[in-house]
Amino acid sequence: MKAAKSNFSKGSKLGNKLDEFARGKLSFDDVLGDYAKKYSETVAKNDKWSWNKSIPGGENLSIKQKRLIKERALKDGLIPTVKVTPIEGMKYGFADFKGANLVHESVELPAELWKASDKVQFDWLNKK
Repeated sequence: MKAAKSNFSKGSKLGNKLDEFARGKLSFDDVLGDYAKKYSETVAKNDKWSWNKSIPGGENLSIKQKRLIKERALKDGLIPTVKVTPIEGMKYGFADFKGANLVHESVELPAELWKASDKVQFDWLNKK
């Protein structure tokens, strides 16, 4: 798979391989590992992110390519496997971080924060 021609790399300090992919000189397979590493670094920050804004050239990646990047990151052990159970009314479902041994401490949220946004909940937790 080739990248759609784009100018995202103009003036950027991306690695040469991602720049060459953006210019259509490398195949997706040539940069899959590089994208998996960048993806894992991005999600590990635990900040709000998006493919289009956080991943170089993400706006030009197909849904299939994004899936392959995530699968490669999982296969290479760059990100943990977290089981997600679909829940009606939730966009992404319930992610079982405890089952993936990623929970270091459990803290009870005050009832008034139960329906608050993730940002509000995490801000409260970060102040503790």
